[in-house]
Amino acid sequence: MAFVRVKTIKGNRYAYLVENTWQTRGSRQTVKGYLGKVITPDAQPFGQPPDISALSYADAVTTLASWTLANHGFAHDQGVHSKEAVSVHLANRQVLHKTKSAVLELNEGFLCSHTLSQLLEFVGEGSREEEVGQRLANTLLEAGIAVPQETFVALFHKIYKPLPEAP
Repeated sequence: MAFVRVKTIKGNRYAYLVENTWQTRGSRQTVKGYLGKVITPDAQPFGQPPDISALSYADAVTTLASWTLANHGFAHDQGVHSKEAVSVHLANRQVLHKTKSAVLELNEGFLCSHTLSQLLEFVGEGSREEEVGQRLANTLLEAGIAVPQETFVALFHKIYKPLPEAP
């Protein structure tokens, strides 16, 4: 399972997609790709989360991501969220600092092209509701999108599909 790892190089923070692999001498991390410079915008509470009840799963995710960005001072205009030199194109799954890929450190996670794709492509199938719920919660947390419990439950019910029971 791949995850975001941050390294500090010459005082600047950069994010990498890494994966743990087991070898004879223990766990080793393999870098799968460079994600971009890490930018940490200040949180600026924006208000209550949006009502996602009438939205599809993908629309609900982008709406919650947009709300999270607004909570960190991003302005929204014609499909692009921007703050200073950072722009986020949710439809294209891009987070940019000027013209280069970037990673936003939000809440307890990182919003970037990888985590946004993981969230939008989340498959809610599973035999146990708790396992699927935990995976969805972890995916939201990794993307830096923190939502109240009732919003999480509404999002979960949009995606959860129990596996058929064996005869």
